[in-house]
Order: sequence, then C-alpha cells, then structure tokens
Amino acid sequence: NPNVGRALEGRTILGFNFRMNEFQGAVGLAQLRKLDYIIGEQRKNKAAIRDALEQIPGIGFRKSFDPDGDTATFLGFNFPDEASAKKIQGALKEGGVDTIYFKDNAWHYAPRWEHLIAWSTANSKQFPFTYPGYAGKAEYRTEDIPQAEDFLGRTLFMIIPVKMAEERLETIIGGLQKAAKAL
Repeated sequence: NPNVGRALEGRTILGFNFRMNEFQGAVGLAQLRKLDYIIGEQRKNKAAIRDALEQIPGIGFRKSFDPDGDTATFLGFNFPDEASAKKIQGALKEGGVDTIYFKDNAWHYAPRWEHLIAWSTANSKQFPFTYPGYAGKAEYRTEDIPQAEDFLGRTLFMIIPVKMAEERLETIIGGLQKAAKAL
C-alpha cells in the first residue's frame, strides 16, 4: 500500500510468503557472489555508527552471541526507559536519521499482528489454532511477555546500509550527537 509506511500496513491472514520468481532467484544468486563484500561493508558501517552511539550516556547494546557471524544488517541499542528511547528517536528523526521502534511497527511486533490475534488463516477451520491435540486456547497478550515489552519499549534499531557515503555517515553521527543532548 503506497499510502502507508513500510511495516505499518496490515494483513488479513497468516501466510508463508514463499513465492519467488526466476528473476528474483537470479538476483539472489548474483547477490550471493557479493556476500563477503556486502557483509564487510555493513560491519564497517555498523562499527562507525556504534562508536558514535557509545558516546551517548545511558545507551546499551543488544548482546551479540556470535560476533563473528554477525552480518551487521541492523544495530540495536537501548535506553534506561521507554520515554528516553522515544525522545531520542524524535531527535534523530529531526536530524535526518531513521530508526525503528518495534512497538510502533505492525510487522515485527506480535501484539499488533491482528491476523494472529484473530486466528485468521487460509484454513476454514482456523488450523493450527483449533488443532484437537492442543488442550489450551492460544492467546497473545502483552501481559504474557513483560520482558519483551520492556526491552522493545526501550530499544531502537537502525538499518545498516551496505553503501554509505561519507556524507551520510557524518549526518548520522551529527544526528546522534545532537540527539544525545536531548537526554
């Protein structure tokens, strides 16, 4: 939907998204040949942005359990509380720096998955939610995931580009320095 921002559009049923045509497969194969370059550039860019973020008091980082296997596609950083995360996100946006706050994101935040909550599937009997072998009732409530709620409320994510001009890096670092003053 071109009238709605990325990851803010809704869904109707749970699906698999397995469709891929030959053109997409060819592009994927071409990208695989460049994988070492792509990951190397993303790691370099992520390190530069993380270095700038480390200058902001009170910022923590998502723990990496496999630093050598990190493809550096995203940088997650968190704050002591939700208000600080939202305040920094607003200041970053004013400085031209985009971040993702998953509690506002319709695609990557389970409590906003209306199709999951409503048990909307392509199966007329709402399988797998109505599977007879399951004795309980599948419910998805924020009260059931307090640690995830807390973590996502305090955390911002930044997409790490493969190609990033020096000017863009300077904009990001400048935006981070300006946002730090908002705390």
